Amino acid sequence: MKRLFMLVWIVVVLFSACSGPSAQEAPEAEKTPEKQRLYAKWANRVYKDKEMKEIAAVLAKGESVLKLGEEKIPASSKGEGKTKTVYHIQLADGLEAYARGDLFALKTIVFTEESTDCFVRPTLDSRRYYVIPKGTLAFITEEGKEGWVKIWIGKVEEDGKEKWVTDQWVKGGYSDEITLIREARLYEEALEAMKNNEEEGFKALKELQEESTTFFADLVARILE
Repeated sequence: MKRLFMLVWIVVVLFSACSGPSAQEAPEAEKTPEKQRLYAKWANRVYKDKEMKEIAAVLAKGESVLKLGEEKIPASSKGEGKTKTVYHIQLADGLEAYARGDLFALKTIVFTEESTDCFVRPTLDSRRYYVIPKGTLAFITEEGKEGWVKIWIGKVEEDGKEKWVTDQWVKGGYSDEITLIREARLYEEALEAMKNNEEEGFKALKELQEESTTFFADLVARILE
């Protein structure tokens, strides 16, 4: 009887050991939120504090950062009325800072077709808002269905008049290739320089033409002819 009792006791102990949690099983690691890569739509300051009073650095147009978090704070210094969204970000050198949320986009792109139509809504039968020239630097702010994306370009000129492209839609006709993005930024800066100093602008265009490995060499050649 004593022997039978011992056998039963051993079986119970073994069953408990097998069914219980493994001593070597590590507890599930706490998941941390994935950092989102974003891109500055225009050159702008970022700050050491979320109240955005002390400047930490200046981002270049198209520069990428990692978003660490976001917070809504009062838009007024008195803490009244509307709120604004502030992003906690990390720059490529590891510096952490704060910036207004509307500064950032999901992706930087360059338009590669001779012309690309953008529309007020993500459908070809909505109103065409603007025809985007080849070489234009832009930013994707929202991804829609069936290949449509919402874009931000900023101030543009059409038929001698200024207008803003800030929330219109396109379907294709662009690239996010880094070489094109770099050259698009140089091209944009050179054209802007020409408005203030034609000689400096032509010099910048000439340098871009000599160094370009993309279609920007041809775009510049059309201007310099």
